[in-house]
Amino acid sequence: MFPAIRVSRADLANDLKSGGRSTTAARSQARMRNGLVAVEIALSVMLLIASGLLLRSFLLLYQVRTGVRLDHTLTMNVNAPFASYREPAQRVALLNEINERLRNVPGVKSVGLTSCPPVSGACNILFYYVDGRPFVLGKVLTAMERSVDLSYFTAAGIPLLRGRTFTERDGIGPDVNDPKLGSILISESMAKTVFPGEDPIGKQIFFDFEVQRGRIQAVPVPRYQIIGVVGDVLAALDAQPSPTLYRPLLDVANAGATVFMHTAVDPKSVIRPAQDEIHRIGSTLAINRVQTMDELLSVSVAGRQFNMTLFASFAAMALLLTAIGLYRLVSHTVSQRKGEIGIRMALGATRAGINKMVMLQGLKPAIAGVFIGVVAGAFAVRILQSQLFGVTPADPATFVIVPIVLLIVATLACVLPAVRATRLDPTVALRAE
Repeated sequence: MFPAIRVSRADLANDLKSGGRSTTAARSQARMRNGLVAVEIALSVMLLIASGLLLRSFLLLYQVRTGVRLDHTLTMNVNAPFASYREPAQRVALLNEINERLRNVPGVKSVGLTSCPPVSGACNILFYYVDGRPFVLGKVLTAMERSVDLSYFTAAGIPLLRGRTFTERDGIGPDVNDPKLGSILISESMAKTVFPGEDPIGKQIFFDFEVQRGRIQAVPVPRYQIIGVVGDVLAALDAQPSPTLYRPLLDVANAGATVFMHTAVDPKSVIRPAQDEIHRIGSTLAINRVQTMDELLSVSVAGRQFNMTLFASFAAMALLLTAIGLYRLVSHTVSQRKGEIGIRMALGATRAGINKMVMLQGLKPAIAGVFIGVVAGAFAVRILQSQLFGVTPADPATFVIVPIVLLIVATLACVLPAVRATRLDPTVALRAE
């Protein structure tokens, strides 16, 4: 639109004066063109910085140690209709049978069941109290809760750091009216947070929701003894280790669970046999979310991956448009300055001098655009802070690499027009002028 508006307001007398023989383009036009290219380059720098930060975050995210086995692992959700499994004993029997049948599937090394798969968010948060400690108003103890069966820690590759894991005598099924002393395991972060400098083994806790139920139903409040400490497992790739407690799945007696299978073969090859075994238990059992741990991780970072891809795509297009724009600017300048270049060469200017002159013509707006883009990008990328992991919005590596890349692209865009300018025949250039 700018050229159209300018032409409609043209001053014929001045334009004829500025367009005389062997003159260059009007300075105002050149400044406008250079300014537009500088702005284009600045926007490209901002997009490249944003995509660079997101890319670095994404790569660092995949280097995080989750605390759980990722290779040769298959997960699937199995749920039973509550109408068919009303009694806790029925649900306990179902969970035991699922584990037993899947252990016999060819290629399966170990099987574990859990109420909530790892690296999939905080499925359940419980309020609890430490038995023997006075209640402090305003200080509430919380922990992520996962219910698991006896073989889950082996299947998931979660290390035992202290004490022991669950045995058959721990998961005996719930009894509201006559609760026995239960068993729980806690994560390393929970041991450090709640029992600093103490041995947590043997300590007892009880849950707030069972305290409330006891008041309403007039039933005893069960206690749970800590029998072991296991390694931390992240709730998400970008999360810090959080206090986590594990209860026996059979004590909870859910009507379903997430199956965690460690295989000796490609985990996808056991999907069909595993599904067949589950359906032999009951045709009404629902199976969903069948995925390997690699796929589960991909789902957990899908939002970040989309943002990174989006920014990278726009940055790549902006970089391409910048290169084209700068190339066209320098080419247009060379074509307008043919007469001047011919006179310089006729008066003894060297090809190296002509090349330097043309290159500087293109690199000046490029350098200005890079500077503006870096300054503006330092402020703009702060809105991406929630999407970054392991890097800061002012990451030095990104702010060094991006300008270098832009200047290399700008130099390459200027090279071809500069070479063409050095090959001009002074006689032909002057005759054309």
